[in-house]
Amino acid sequence: MLSWHQSVPSSSFELIRHFAKPGSSVIDIGGESSILAGMLVEEGFSPCTVLDISKAALDGAKNRLAPSIRCRIDWKVADILSETDLATYDIWHDRAVFHFLVEPRQQEAYIAFAERTVKPQGLLVLGTFALDGPEKCSGLPVQRYDADSWQSSLVGAFGSEKKITRYTAHQGDHSNLSSTL
Repeated sequence: MLSWHQSVPSSSFELIRHFAKPGSSVIDIGGESSILAGMLVEEGFSPCTVLDISKAALDGAKNRLAPSIRCRIDWKVADILSETDLATYDIWHDRAVFHFLVEPRQQEAYIAFAERTVKPQGLLVLGTFALDGPEKCSGLPVQRYDADSWQSSLVGAFGSEKKITRYTAHQGDHSNLSSTL
């Protein structure tokens, strides 16, 4: 588990609630100890999967949720770059993994997998660091983006008809974090 997390993922929760409807399926990539999945299940989003490379992180998230909620979430320990067995989802959410993929081949593999996994007309919610953001997070190098560079990353996989519909730079819980959609 990394050194930073958001105890209440309000930005992600509000973005998903704004752009998607209850009943939509969701996967939280790199969910760590976040309670986002529990919040979404309580709002009627289902099925809900949390994928993280760390079993300990997922166990932490499970322990933060009521048993009646955690039993309604599919908890999956896996490396997103080597995972091949996922359902398709209406919503793909990631505030914890993509920005750590600094090699182009890693980024391409991730985007190609997201393209195969997100349903047509689905929602992709990613948190990345802005160009003026820190170069490292939790001691690891990160890739930084602006709306144009992220948009150009998507064109090859999702096609030119996909557009970022919202781009914000957060200064609150994590300096210069950018949510792209």
